[in-house]
Amino acid sequence: MASTSDDDFETVDCSVDDGTVQNVGRRSYEQVSEIAITKSAAKNTYKRLKLQQLSRQSATSISKTIQCLTKRLHGASYDGPTSLRVIHAANSMQLQYLKAKKKITKGDKLPPRPQIRKHICWLFAIGTKTYVKILSAYNSLKNKEYKTGERGNYLGKTTRVPRTKKVVTTIREFVRSERSFRKRITARQVLDLCISKKYLSIPRTNHGDYQKVAFASAYRSMRRWLHLNHYRSGQRTGNI
Repeated sequence: MASTSDDDFETVDCSVDDGTVQNVGRRSYEQVSEIAITKSAAKNTYKRLKLQQLSRQSATSISKTIQCLTKRLHGASYDGPTSLRVIHAANSMQLQYLKAKKKITKGDKLPPRPQIRKHICWLFAIGTKTYVKILSAYNSLKNKEYKTGERGNYLGKTTRVPRTKKVVTTIREFVRSERSFRKRITARQVLDLCISKKYLSIPRTNHGDYQKVAFASAYRSMRRWLHLNHYRSGQRTGNI
């Protein structure tokens, strides 16, 4: 289908008076096809040059690319299709070796055994333990697919200081009541309040003192909680 852009129209020189009415005429179908072929040829030339640039990459640039991809793939999750591709590649290499072995006649040397695990781990950037897990899962009675789900420490964790409305309200009322008398409030006082309210517990030693490591952990959690709840620390100037 011919386009209807401005390039499809040709102007006629109206300065020459040959007695006929001069009109603006459309380009012929052959002219439009020549323009389209020229543009597509330019695009193909650009693509070909791009491919040549990619093929002329040095070994240094390719090795850097591989290193970058290896870092990005490290710790990546495995789904069903990825595991099946690994199994398909391993079985394909084994099948090629068996076919080549079957064609050998008497007196010929056996073809070298393919290092399947080494090549698959190198091509797919996976570890040997993961490769064994993928094959073991598929070779089981149910032909399962090896899946890991999302990697990383993304699941919710239990906090040392409970993040409930009751705790927020109690600490807010305590701070407001103390500040109304211009008293100085510290994170240690808020921590003692939470201990007295049994919002958190700190183990004690035989002498009745708090255990050093447990207390330091609880104190850090308390300061972190105050920061997340927009409590400012330090000397206050100006209006209270």
